[in-house]
Amino acid sequence: MPMPFEALDHKTQFYVLFQEWTRVESEATMARIRGDIGRARTLFEECLARAEQLDVPELKARSHENIASVYEMAGDRQAARAEYQSALVERESR
Repeated sequence: MPMPFEALDHKTQFYVLFQEWTRVESEATMARIRGDIGRARTLFEECLARAEQLDVPELKARSHENIASVYEMAGDRQAARAEYQSALVERESR
């Protein structure tokens, strides 16, 4: 970008972060489909970080659900349940 992120107005910052969240979620989904669960988890965690920056409960919930799906693929049901629980909490916070 031609200027620092902090110099952008709030609305533009939101759209930049949302666009980044969408791009990373798509990349993570493709990694999950290919079976690259390590990369998928890393990218979905990046989505969660962006969703927290945006402070959008639905994006946080979707990010937790995506992370849960990776844990399910890895056979870690306990971690998957914890992520699904976090998704429920985010949706209830709306």
